[in-house]
Amino acid sequence: MLKKILVIDDEEEAVVHLSNILRRANYEVIYTTKGKEGIDLALELRPDLILLDIMLPDIDGFEVLDRLKIKWIELKISSVPVIMVSAKGESQAIFKAEDLWATDYFIKPFDPKELLRMIKRYI
Repeated sequence: MLKKILVIDDEEEAVVHLSNILRRANYEVIYTTKGKEGIDLALELRPDLILLDIMLPDIDGFEVLDRLKIKWIELKISSVPVIMVSAKGESQAIFKAEDLWATDYFIKPFDPKELLRMIKRYI
């Protein structure tokens, strides 16, 4: 059975690029370009890992992560590893992600091999 990764990113081109990389590495990929839909998909489908962008059109990635963590606690289910993937490489964004219990933080543009190595570390 393939490991399932949920990609939440507002840039359609980035989603297609990430999906292609992940599918070639034998992962099942689910994706959305909206934060609220990402929350619903994460709770419904329970992916093995989430790649979450910060900049989203409806709510930002930090809000998505915060809402997911609250829901996982309320439902008494284990959380899913969440890797923030963003062009925002400044320390303030990284610290905020850490404060919200992000599993890791990956800065765009990225080397696909490095991203796959990081993913394998968590699933």
